[in-house]
Amino acid sequence: MRRARIISVGGGKGGVGKSVLAANLSVALAQAGVEVILVDGDLGAANQHTLFGIEHKVPTLQALVDRDVDSLQDTMIETGIPRLRLVAGSSATPGAANLAHTQKQKLLRHIRTLPAEVVVVDVGAGVAFNTIDLFAVADVRVSVLSPQLPSLQNAYAFLKGVVVRSLEQLAEGDERTLLDDGVARQTDRVPAMIARLADTAPALAARANQLLYGFGAQLVGNQATMPTDVNIFHAVERMLRDFLGIDAPVVGVVPTSLRLHTSVNRRSPLCLDSPHDEAARAIRQIAHRLLDAAIPVRGDVEPLPVAASAVDPELPALDTFARSHPRHRVDWVAELNGRRGRLREVSLSGALMELDQLPAVGTEGQLIVAQYGANLRTIVRSKRNGSVGLQFLGPYAPVATRLVTAATQPLQARTAR
Repeated sequence: MRRARIISVGGGKGGVGKSVLAANLSVALAQAGVEVILVDGDLGAANQHTLFGIEHKVPTLQALVDRDVDSLQDTMIETGIPRLRLVAGSSATPGAANLAHTQKQKLLRHIRTLPAEVVVVDVGAGVAFNTIDLFAVADVRVSVLSPQLPSLQNAYAFLKGVVVRSLEQLAEGDERTLLDDGVARQTDRVPAMIARLADTAPALAARANQLLYGFGAQLVGNQATMPTDVNIFHAVERMLRDFLGIDAPVVGVVPTSLRLHTSVNRRSPLCLDSPHDEAARAIRQIAHRLLDAAIPVRGDVEPLPVAASAVDPELPALDTFARSHPRHRVDWVAELNGRRGRLREVSLSGALMELDQLPAVGTEGQLIVAQYGANLRTIVRSKRNGSVGLQFLGPYAPVATRLVTAATQPLQARTAR
């Protein structure tokens, strides 16, 4: 049997709706005909059984930790929803969150071999190693955040903790001292730290770049109350790319919903009871995008019992990354001043383009996207890692709107042939 696609759902702060989202994503995937196992990995504060209205005593993953069962499969229970089973977590069990290294490794191995098409792992909040390693076990790593500043700060700290932890696991021998020196400089951007390593530890730098390239993070904005909240989530996406060197696209935004709030008290997931609610529709769209997301190629890295790294809880200046128009991911062939490249993002006011030879900042020119009949005057506002950030000039609104409309169509309609 082919190994399941593992989707972890985590967040830096409690109360952002992580567990509710994980439950409803699991329901949406099951309703789409996928065999799903939901694992409540919120160690010590599990509540997925409550969200599904399961009141009787059930086996939990603690039974595997305590060696009461031989396999995590022995703890699976039916949810009453076709194609969806649950591995309940431990709640109100002293010490449940403090897994020993060997216990954690056993749990991670068993999660990887669960018999399903998709395994959804609901991960606890915070930056404890057990939480980070459960989040990192996944192929697709979803971080949930709300528009409030504390949530944004904690989402950034959480993903930074995962990045730092993952980098620490790459180091071998003397490389670890070099990496520790870089990590200690908390204000540094991770790409700059890795660039310095390229001179002293080129093999480590290459592995680090590969890790960041295949990090597989996704952002889900939750509890959105205003249309402009999406701009905040996209600003965090850009900030993560610049400071941590990871690609973490916003795969969806779930609006605040009274029905969603009520569904928690009713102990019945929203996607089951109110499938036409706006929030339920948003969750179904997110579920399909996560199902279609490319799985990065990673080596299985055994987590090491390393010392905790300090994680800077401060959010970089968010205003620096805020834009009036959200950017949309594309993969289109385009030309800039006669040089062929690929557009990676478009918005109503600009674009991100990859080129073999980058023009200087301030260079004006013509951007041509032949497949959509677009010809736009541009100026290079930034360049980084083989890409240039372009701002549209002159009367560009009709053409830019056409590109953004094309960018929001299904993936097969957006990809250059």
